[in-house]
Amino acid sequence: MLITVKDLVPVTLTRKRGEEAFNALRARLDHQNVDVDLDGSLMLSSSFLDELILKLAKSNLLRRVAFVTRQATTRHKLGIIAHERNLTLYSKESGSDVGSSLYRDSLGLL
Repeated sequence: MLITVKDLVPVTLTRKRGEEAFNALRARLDHQNVDVDLDGSLMLSSSFLDELILKLAKSNLLRRVAFVTRQATTRHKLGIIAHERNLTLYSKESGSDVGSSLYRDSLGLL
């Protein structure tokens, strides 16, 4: 299932909005994996992404989410968060069925 970040929250600038996005996403993760398209946001802050990812990780739901983007800057933000938080994130390019992992120690994938 593909969900755009705009379907979760209207603004993607703060930790509070990241928590709101997590709450909206959690209900859709009951029995399936979800791709979250991050490209629809006008401005996507690292704070927003960090909070969303932390909430997903603490709820053991992060492994069921792939982040979809064509933006190198967004992939870079995801890689930094993965590294700083010691997490593995999954990322895909928009329109691709093939994903890749952003490992905590592999910032070179960005």
